Order: sequence, then structure tokens, then C-alpha cells
Amino acid sequence: MNRDLYNQYIKEYFDITDRQTRKCLVTINEADQNQVLGSLASKLYDSIVKKVTDIDFGQIPMSKGDITKIPNYMDIMECLTTIRDMMVAKRQSTASADIIFTAVENLKKYKRIWEKGYNIECEVAVVFYNTIALSIVSATSILISATVEFVKDPASEIIDLELAKISNSKTKDGLLFKNLERFNMSCKKGEIEKTFDALLKAQRSVKENTESEIVKEDVFTILMTGATVIALLSTIIPILHQLTTALYNLRQSVSEYLAGEADIIRLNAEKVQYNRTKTPEQRKKIIKKQHKIADHFKKWSNMLMVKSTKANAESERQIAEDKKQKAKLSDVTDTIPDSASIF
Repeated sequence: MNRDLYNQYIKEYFDITDRQTRKCLVTINEADQNQVLGSLASKLYDSIVKKVTDIDFGQIPMSKGDITKIPNYMDIMECLTTIRDMMVAKRQSTASADIIFTAVENLKKYKRIWEKGYNIECEVAVVFYNTIALSIVSATSILISATVEFVKDPASEIIDLELAKISNSKTKDGLLFKNLERFNMSCKKGEIEKTFDALLKAQRSVKENTESEIVKEDVFTILMTGATVIALLSTIIPILHQLTTALYNLRQSVSEYLAGEADIIRLNAEKVQYNRTKTPEQRKKIIKKQHKIADHFKKWSNMLMVKSTKANAESERQIAEDKKQKAKLSDVTDTIPDSASIF
């Protein structure tokens, strides 16, 4: 392992004011460095999983690694396409929509990894897939609430979609968008594929050589080559940490996220029906339906914007606090590595 990277992780995660921790970490050989950082990765992952159990993933786990099978997938993609087209028409930046589109394509591209994760019960792969998928659903809803408004035509009273007058440029600065973009970059570099291929290989090896329940620490121990531990500590775990913190603080169900998309689909359907309708009475009924949908959307949008703003601020605070927490060697391993010199 590159010594500079190793020293970076020591300073970032360990309490180097503790004499035993400091003496041990600066004297161990490369093999033990990988083992210690592997144990650290396992500890960090465990702290993430504690939040995961309190996040409502809805029916996303039922998709078993296939993003196209999550609830209302087609509605989500239709709404994203509509918003992006509106951005292009108004000559606004499409960056926030493009981040989500790319994340969807990356989940589809590596479907074999996520499906294999489900098949061999690789918890890290399953949790990562579910978290990215829910973040896509959540980010789409936040983008809709920040950029779309329903506007009434003064002449016909029919309601149509427009981009909100407030710029959407700050949307992509939230934790969900930042980390989906980070996920996209890691996919582009090949880090996601290499790391999870190593994880799945290690999981299979442990499964073939034990009759008891698979212990995650055993999996982490097998795969702890320098490149894999770097990817875990620099990419996989930080992305999981920040996304799960953000989703945990949002405290939204999947059905609550999807309510906005449903309103847009219904509103467009009523608009099509209006254009096909001949009688004034039928048109009045459609306009009345549209107004109810618009009122519901406005309440949903305002509520989500308030919640997401508060959740993002609280998540940033928690992440900053977590960074201050430093581990002693005894926190991550029960035994002192053989190559350590602590005297």
C-alpha cells in the first residue's frame, strides 16, 4: 500500500494521541496494515448499518438488484425526462437531472453485481444497491419539488407544468446529489466494479469454506488487498455513510417520495383528456380535478422542501461530528498485529 495513503487513513480515522495506537500503526508491515484497515472498514460499515435498519426502503429490496423493477420506475423516468426537457427549453443547467439519469444508467450497467449480491447474500452489495436506488427516488422528488410549479392558463384555466422561477442550481449541492455524482465518477473509473467483484468473490469463498453463518469480518479479511481497502475507505464507505445519514434524517417513505411524480403524471393525463373533450361540462370537471391535483402537489412540494433543507443541514452536522470521532487500535482489533513494535 502507498505509504502516503496509509498515513492519510491513520490521521483521518485513528486517535494518534494514544501511544499504543500510534506506535503500533507506524511499525506494522504492509500485510498487517491491510488487516488493520480492513478491520477499520468493518467497524465503519457496522456504524452505517445501524442507520440503515431505520430507513424505509419500501419495495426497493424486492427489485433484487434490477433498478427497472423498483416501484413506479417508468413514472420516475418520465418525470425526469419532462423536467430535463423543460430545462433545455429554458436554457437552464441540466446538471442535477443528468446526475440522476447517470446514476440510473450505472445501476443498470452493473445489474449483474447487484443481482449476484442478492443471490449469494452479500450484505454490503445489497445495502449499497438499496441505498443508491432509494437516493435516486429521493433526489428525483427533491428535484421536482425544487424546480416544478403548476401554472394556470388565464384563458382556459387549464393547469400546466413550468419551471419554478427560483433557480434550481443549488439543488445539486445537497448530499444526495453530491454522493450520486461521486458514485457516477467511481463507476466511470471502474472502482465500483472492481471493488464489488472482489467482495462477491470473497463472499463466495467464505460461503464455500464454512457451514456456519457467514461473518462479514471474514469476508473483509479475505479481500483486504491494498487496492480494495483503498476503494472501500475512499469511496464505498464514505458514499454509504453520507447517503444513509441523509436518508435517515429525511425520514420519508417511498410512497411519500413518489407522491409528486404521481401528481405530475395525473395532471398531464388530465390535460390530454381536456384537449380531447368537446363539451364545456366535461372540461369543467377536468379543470376541477386538475386544481385538486395542483393543491395536493403544492402541499407535498412545500413539505418536502422544508424537510429536505432541515435534513441536509442536520446530516452535514452529524457527518462533521462523526469525522471528529477517532478510534484507538483496540476499538478495531482484539489483538496487536504480530509485526507491531510497541516498546
